[in-house]
Amino acid sequence: MLKPDVEGLTLLREGEKTWLIASSQGDSAFAVWRVDGDAPDYRGRFSVVGANGIDGVTGTDGVAALGGVVGPYGEGLVVMQDDVDAEGEAPSTARVRQNFKLVDWRAVKLALGLN
Repeated sequence: MLKPDVEGLTLLREGEKTWLIASSQGDSAFAVWRVDGDAPDYRGRFSVVGANGIDGVTGTDGVAALGGVVGPYGEGLVVMQDDVDAEGEAPSTARVRQNFKLVDWRAVKLALGLN
């Protein structure tokens, strides 16, 4: 489910549901568990890929999330650190730019079939 390093964990509360999101730095993905029950319930993984001139998330060191309305994000927002923001930069070179990516929680729920 996770490939080291795991450097980011966050809880997203959505009504009576609580979700744990963990960054899987080794493969630039995120794992999701529902954690409001008796035992954690693993629900799947997602990655943030590039589109519309914005690069995908790679080698993330952190993740944060907030459920509910956050500006234009009607059900919540997931924010992750992206360690490479320039096409062609490699982890072995001195990175020039890093940034944060904003992801609509609705898109994550749709991708993983969360309800």
